[in-house]
Amino acid sequence: MLSATLGAALGGVLAAFAVLVRGGAVMVHQCVAADGAAGWLGLRLALLRVDGDCPTGALAIGGDGRQVMGVVAMVALPVLLAHLGGLGVGVALLALLARVLRGAADALRHVGPRVVAPATVPATPRSAPAVASFHAVVSALTTTSLRRRGPPVALPV
Repeated sequence: MLSATLGAALGGVLAAFAVLVRGGAVMVHQCVAADGAAGWLGLRLALLRVDGDCPTGALAIGGDGRQVMGVVAMVALPVLLAHLGGLGVGVALLALLARVLRGAADALRHVGPRVVAPATVPATPRSAPAVASFHAVVSALTTTSLRRRGPPVALPV
């Protein structure tokens, strides 16, 4: 189940990347803007260089393949591993939280009031229910409720 979901997610990411590449959204040009932290970092890592073909304010992408692979190995790979480690820690914390919640639910289930199963009554044939008139029921309720008014009677000890 998990591998099918992972495969579907990976396929979706690859399809989106293919659409972006075909549309020209992910295209590497020889000259890129050199402003901000990305330009400063590119110069320091020797990935960007000054070139006469680029307009002012732009730098050319430079460096040979070995240099680019060295930067990928020094920067991108550790970042990828850190993200994967963070993902693993997050999944482990979610599993731990689920285990704690399951244990708490089990503990509360054992602490709560126990319901005793009702006693089984042997099946006996029942007689027809007694039918009382409305006036008899009302008079019985009013007379018994009047007698029960007030505090409870103290029983002799």
